Amino acid sequence: RECVSSGYGNWRAVIKVTSGKHSYTSIQHLSTYKLICCRGACPEAPKSASPVSSRGWNILLYDTIADPFDMLPLEEDLPSIVEEMMPLLPNGWCVGNLDSVHLTA
Repeated sequence: RECVSSGYGNWRAVIKVTSGKHSYTSIQHLSTYKLICCRGACPEAPKSASPVSSRGWNILLYDTIADPFDMLPLEEDLPSIVEEMMPLLPNGWCVGNLDSVHLTA
């Protein structure tokens, strides 16, 4: 299976093993990433979460191995991972590219 997806109410999520390189290191590593897309604010998101975009989406990315409690959002640090995973969300969720859905108000 390529990925696992889930959702309820105003959020959808997809989880996938992929590789990424954090902005604070030059080391490429394999990890399991979780992309969450919410219509409006994500329920119980940490205070460090990105704000809701002007288009009404809230996008969060977590490294589930390095951050098992989803406290350190990585969507700003790893936009290529977000772009790779967005098409795996159900139709109609976070449509477009990261720039078009993540523009802040």
